[in-house]
Amino acid sequence: MDGRGRVRPGDARLFRLDRTKGQEQALYVAAGKDTLSQQLTGWLADGGVPVLGVRGFGSQS
Repeated sequence: MDGRGRVRPGDARLFRLDRTKGQEQALYVAAGKDTLSQQLTGWLADGGVPVLGVRGFGSQS
């Protein structure tokens, strides 16, 4: 919005409802690699699906 309370062109794409409101479950995507989580975030961000970057244990060989 501008300083006078008017909607500017392009503001509609910033508006998003809470996709989890009233739901008992939530959807998350977990990725084991940083590069994979970045790619998944690029695909899923518009849908409001959060991507978690999880890291496992390093190789002990």
